[in-house]
Amino acid sequence: MKSDNTPEAHVFIKEPRVLQTKTSLQKNTPIVIASPRSAHGQMAATSIHHALQDMGLVAQILEDPAGQVLREATGPIFVVGNLSDSRCVRMLYFEALCATDLWYPGPTGYEVRTLCNPFGSGHNVILLGYSDAEGAQAGCEALACRLDDPLPHLKDLRVTRLPMAADEVDECRNNPLPTSIWQIANTMEGDLKGYLYYLTGEPELGEAYRDAWRAIIACGYGKNEKIVQTHLYSLSRYQPWRLVEDMDLFSDEERLAITRFFYGWAQSEEGWQHVANCRRVQTPEFPRQNHELVPALTLMYAAQYFETHFPDVTGPDHWRSIGRQVFEPYGSSWKPLCDGLCHGWWMSQPVMLDYALLDQSHRYFEAGGARQAAECAMAVINNSGWLPTAGDCDLRRQFPGPSLRVAAAYYGDGRFRFAHDLASPDRQLASLTALPRAFDTGLEPQLPDGMIGVTVIPVDPLIYCA
Repeated sequence: MKSDNTPEAHVFIKEPRVLQTKTSLQKNTPIVIASPRSAHGQMAATSIHHALQDMGLVAQILEDPAGQVLREATGPIFVVGNLSDSRCVRMLYFEALCATDLWYPGPTGYEVRTLCNPFGSGHNVILLGYSDAEGAQAGCEALACRLDDPLPHLKDLRVTRLPMAADEVDECRNNPLPTSIWQIANTMEGDLKGYLYYLTGEPELGEAYRDAWRAIIACGYGKNEKIVQTHLYSLSRYQPWRLVEDMDLFSDEERLAITRFFYGWAQSEEGWQHVANCRRVQTPEFPRQNHELVPALTLMYAAQYFETHFPDVTGPDHWRSIGRQVFEPYGSSWKPLCDGLCHGWWMSQPVMLDYALLDQSHRYFEAGGARQAAECAMAVINNSGWLPTAGDCDLRRQFPGPSLRVAAAYYGDGRFRFAHDLASPDRQLASLTALPRAFDTGLEPQLPDGMIGVTVIPVDPLIYCA
């Protein structure tokens, strides 16, 4: 799994990160169970606690601790819950390390996963995720059956509902990859197969994802007559890979090649150099566009990954500085500079939202920009959730789903959920720039009865003054 255009800059990465798939559970190991707020989740956490005690182990139950406990772990942590009932899962969700909410894994479903040292503490996180009480009980029973020292690598999934559009799921499962490696490298088809593999664990999808990465590595990330914009595909490459890496699908040789790919891309003319040399980025308080927003978010993820697992490499501080510069205008402002109403919702807002979730200050939410975007999204859709056609768009792009569902979950505003649910389910969860997730917290939709008649959305000052 080698690239013909591998630059020397990243060859010094000699090994992939250590993937400790087994988890030591010994009597002298400090074990923590992060219990959620829901009654059924607490029952599952208590059952796991009793099972560990029966093994002669000492474990501490923490009642819905803040996510910081995962970063400061001194031993393995069992995290029980989902986005709606656990602050630890909320942090994993915000950092794009899980998709566990009231939608996925679905009614009676569960996921029991080993997250391999995700925060560099040296210790694994064991995720017991579910969407309802039945799933919590079933997942608890599945985990209890596997408890041992060492705890084996866990990737036990019972999935009854997916955070993807049904037609895209069918395409991922039934359509082969393009025959040309260049076509694979210039599309998201392989990346979506990888995400669906993460969600389901279906072996055929895993093998197709490996094939896709072989093609991507063979093509490289350098700009040429066939590969013209790896900066735009960088996010769709990174997000599923980071999820799947913990599942131990790839060989060490393959993981090394992929690790070098991301480091080399970040250092290349398509990585930080592309972003830093953009005139828009060099201009303070100027609206941004997807061609810098997408790679900037990938640089932020990559900086976090390499700082955590390769602390001696150079570059991540610089990548993060440039990434922050790209997103700096978006606090109280919300409007990107895109070539049409639909294009902004499809290409830019999902990236801006994922950055705001990753940003520990959540400034885009706290300063009100994300709320203003959601208010505008409500104003511009019709009663079936359609946007007016404008600019670079297609039918899949004509629904501002991420802005509505993420704002609904973050702010607890049922009006945004009502507007979101106007669209058909397949349109709600269409794949956009970032991977689709449901952000389902059980929030009840609320009729936005204050929006009768004409709604005026002020011009964003960022656009007005540009």
